[in-house]
Amino acid sequence: MRPVRVNDMDWITSKIAIGNFVDAERICGSEVDAVLCLQAMCCRPERDDVDVLCVPLISGFGNDLRMLPLALKFIHDVVSSDRRMLVHYHAGRSRSVCVVARYFMVKESFTRQQALERIRTKRETYPVYEGPTQGFPKGSVGGGNQIALKGVRKEWEVSSPQ
Repeated sequence: MRPVRVNDMDWITSKIAIGNFVDAERICGSEVDAVLCLQAMCCRPERDDVDVLCVPLISGFGNDLRMLPLALKFIHDVVSSDRRMLVHYHAGRSRSVCVVARYFMVKESFTRQQALERIRTKRETYPVYEGPTQGFPKGSVGGGNQIALKGVRKEWEVSSPQ
C-alpha cells in the first residue's frame, strides 16, 4: 500500500478531483469551490473558503442508505453550477473513487467498468471490492464501495434535473 502523500489530488474531469485527507485539509478556495468528505471526522464544515459536505461511508456494515444520494446530489449541484470540487476519503483510492464512479454511472449512463476506467486513466486506485450486496438487513448494507458501485435499491439513484 502506497503512503498518503501531500498534493496527491488528480483531476478526473475539469470539475471533479479525487484526493486524500491531506489534500482536503490543505486545499484552498482558489483551487476548488467545494469538498465532499467521505470520512466522519476530517473536514471542517465551518470552513468559509469552500463549501463542505461530510457524507461518512464506513468500510463495514452499517452505512446509512440515505447518504449516497446526498453525495451524488452535492457533486451534481457543484458540477452543474460550473464549480470545481474535491472528493476524498483517507487515501482517495477506494471509496472516493467508487462515489465518483457512481456519479458517472447515474449522470452519464456509464457502465460500472466504464466509470472506473475513466477514473483509472487519471488516478491510481486500489482494487475495488464489488462483492454481493443482496441479503443484508435494511439499513445495514455492505461497505462504502459496495454501496456506491452496486447501489441497493432503485431509489438510491438521483434523478437528473430537468
